[in-house]
Amino acid sequence: IRWFAIWDIRSQKNFADLFIPEGFLPPAPQTISEFSQLSNGIKSEPLVIVDAKTIRIPSFTYDGHRKQAYFWVGQGPQPNSAGERIPNELGYLEPLRPYRDDLLILELPGNMTIFDINYISVWDEELSENLGSVIIPGELNIPPALTTVIKVESRLPNCEQ
Repeated sequence: IRWFAIWDIRSQKNFADLFIPEGFLPPAPQTISEFSQLSNGIKSEPLVIVDAKTIRIPSFTYDGHRKQAYFWVGQGPQPNSAGERIPNELGYLEPLRPYRDDLLILELPGNMTIFDINYISVWDEELSENLGSVIIPGELNIPPALTTVIKVESRLPNCEQ
């Protein structure tokens, strides 16, 4: 498709049209590298950045032996203690359990998007140690997240939401 138009057949009028330039690549999920295998049996297949808030981790493995290991994201060239925890695949901020070739889907919390972070890691918060990580490339052409938080105020004074 090179162009798209909204056309009125009766009046033979073009209400609006859109030209699609040559070589246009629409946003799509992007595959990046797999977890580095630094410690505690961490490994995975290449991660997929599904959209601006969703990270898919295929075949994730971790032995679960660290008491304070979490999924961790932040800014900088390498994982560091200035990062922050993100929820696990169930939406909890609990220490990670053992995994064996599990498919995980992680959602970034709040207003955080993939464009706000440079890495995702499994981080031992007790020892400030990176157990395995993936650097997220800049300039990813991914779809926006379709989940938004909308504050709704009731105009009905006696109703509860």
